Amino acid sequence: MCTLTWFVKPDGYQLFFNRDEQRSRVEAITPAFDPQLNAALPIDPQGTGTWIATAASGASWCLLNLYQYQQGADEYTNTKTNSAPRSRGKIIIDLLNALADPRSIEEFKACIDLKQYAPFTLCYFPPELDAVNPAVIAFCWDGSKLSSFNPTSPLISSAVCLAQVLKQRELLYQTICVHGLQHENRVQDKHQAHLAFHRSHIPQKGMFSVCMHREDAKTVSLTEIEVSTNTTKMTYYNGAPCTKDKGECIELAR
Repeated sequence: MCTLTWFVKPDGYQLFFNRDEQRSRVEAITPAFDPQLNAALPIDPQGTGTWIATAASGASWCLLNLYQYQQGADEYTNTKTNSAPRSRGKIIIDLLNALADPRSIEEFKACIDLKQYAPFTLCYFPPELDAVNPAVIAFCWDGSKLSSFNPTSPLISSAVCLAQVLKQRELLYQTICVHGLQHENRVQDKHQAHLAFHRSHIPQKGMFSVCMHREDAKTVSLTEIEVSTNTTKMTYYNGAPCTKDKGECIELAR
């Protein structure tokens, strides 16, 4: 499971990403600025890739696994290439290396060899994203076909009980991040509401809560990205968000 939310500001945007992983998975390397990629990103040692990155330009990428198509795509890849799929964590790395700014399916296909990868949804936050240009772009690969759409917050992936997880988290998002705001246009109020959502244990601490806790898996980090006219910031909370009040911050000049 992973949960991505965001809101657009007059001069940019803020996004929040809970990464949920198996308890047995190796802990990620906390974010650092990579001068070759000109971006800040954490690294997953197991796949040597990443699930989130933000560039000095103000562009950001967020990757969610598409579990519902996983088995069929793996069987197809193993049959056609006689090898396991390449780690999806390489997708964002490849896009950064290519200095990519994909706005269409054709542009995305020109950057990525999709047949190497298991199903995924990749959200692209363009550098000019703001109240005047509020459209986020999502690319969805189901193992055989690539589609694109303009998503709305929140975006959620889950390997188990997807329909129930979606219903619970979308209702909670509306309660906390939409209807619960006293001053809906104040950026600070929206920021605090989104943090509360990502740390939440409603209806109870467990598999359906946004800060997820299962016997085999849990939320292992929360990443927050803030893009404004002059700066880009990535703040990383290493560990379950419910246990972290402060994160490590990297600031990039745009």
